[in-house]
Amino acid sequence: MFERTCGNCTACCKTHSVPEVQSSSGKLCRNCIFGKGCSVYDDRPFACQRYSCVWLQGKGGENDRPDRLKIVMDYLSISFNGIEVPIFNFWEVERGAIESPRTQQIMLANVEAGNIVVARIIREPSAYYFPKGIFSPDERESFILTAEGGDCTFD
Repeated sequence: MFERTCGNCTACCKTHSVPEVQSSSGKLCRNCIFGKGCSVYDDRPFACQRYSCVWLQGKGGENDRPDRLKIVMDYLSISFNGIEVPIFNFWEVERGAIESPRTQQIMLANVEAGNIVVARIIREPSAYYFPKGIFSPDERESFILTAEGGDCTFD
């Protein structure tokens, strides 16, 4: 298997908040050179060094690369009621990208596979999609509050 690299993809530089460099979700990081990469790459924050989207992990085709699909996908683990619950995030790089047929196909496949899917839409509240039979309505609400509270770790 080949190892993927970011190349000139800078999608996560827009979708993820990194307090160490005062970047916020939905706005391109001030250290990002669009289409080229990070201007402080050698000294980038630990969070950026550690981050790996699903595409970098070898999943999806070339057209699923975040700068092409306009969606950054990653997994998180949420500690909820004493268990670790994985969720699959879809971070919108461009407004409306969450509605693309390919993104919808991937989201549906994940829900059908039993994963909790979260659409992280630009300037809107996140939308959670639960597989059938997972959690009661009250548990879902509590889960969302836990997830949005930041008690989670990247896988």
